[in-house]
Amino acid sequence: MKLNKDILNIIMAVQHYKKHRIAENMLLNKKGHDWYGETEKYYYGLPDEIIHTNGLKKNIDTFEKIISYPVTEKIRSTLYSGLWQFDF
Repeated sequence: MKLNKDILNIIMAVQHYKKHRIAENMLLNKKGHDWYGETEKYYYGLPDEIIHTNGLKKNIDTFEKIISYPVTEKIRSTLYSGLWQFDF
């Protein structure tokens, strides 16, 4: 599957949510917080039309791929119209 604007925005949103939950829980000194479960819930809460229109699925494999996808500087500096050159 080729990367596109919507898939990149989904990846970035989920990864930023993960980072936010980790940082907030550390700031509030919460022990045993479940950033993984909270982030998974966030992903599954995204509108189906955004996920399915882009060929993604709401399953654990896709979620794992999204949270671990390396958004490199090259990807961040590429115009949306050129994202097709990257695989997801």
